Amino acid sequence: MSRPWLLLAMCAGTALVGCSKSPTPEVPAAAPTASPVTTAETASASSSAEPPAESSLSLKRGTLVLAAQQATFRPCNEGSELWVVDQTDGDLRRTFANESTPLELYIEAHGERAPVPEGNIAARAFTGAFLLEEVLFATQPAESQGCKEPAPTYIVRASGNEPFWSVEVGAERMTWRQPDEPKEVIVEAPQSQDAEGTVGFVGTAGEHKVELFVDSQPCRDSMSGAFYAYSARAVLDGKDFKGCARIGE
Repeated sequence: MSRPWLLLAMCAGTALVGCSKSPTPEVPAAAPTASPVTTAETASASSSAEPPAESSLSLKRGTLVLAAQQATFRPCNEGSELWVVDQTDGDLRRTFANESTPLELYIEAHGERAPVPEGNIAARAFTGAFLLEEVLFATQPAESQGCKEPAPTYIVRASGNEPFWSVEVGAERMTWRQPDEPKEVIVEAPQSQDAEGTVGFVGTAGEHKVELFVDSQPCRDSMSGAFYAYSARAVLDGKDFKGCARIGE
């Protein structure tokens, strides 16, 4: 099965700032301490060793801590923290503006490592930096197992509340789950489609038809408050369901 998901990544990875976003509250200004770093230009090479090579489009998982004037990121299965250079225009700060800081979040994101920014006194305490390019998913630890969960193997997982439902799309099948009948519907080899920034997956299993449409619009879970970079609409046998979507590798 091909992965049309890359079509969404074209918007998410290179032009998400131009995609439509839901209004979010402004973050109140905090008293300055060390000079915050918000642009890639300030993350020039330092005298430290070169960071390990990696693709910015591969999924990065870890714990991000938002403080008043800085943020740090600790990748899963690593012990050291990285200074965060935020290239998202403050998406997380706006999303979680009503939460007190420091705020710990489990995140899944696109980005890459870099040397610590020169000229930033606070950043000197760190061995490296993380250029945060796009936040795909973020939630407080109490709402998720975070790094304890295995890395995702699905293409996309979508879910919603009231009523609860979920759809997981893998390389070979799409699985619908809900508390009511039919509790599970497994669609083999779903067909994929895309149109104007929306990616769809469609298939049938016996008398049931499952459709999933994922759009590049930010979404908040109505119960947990988790942030998702994508919204979702599912259709089971003609009945509509709305929710949020989370992408994998």
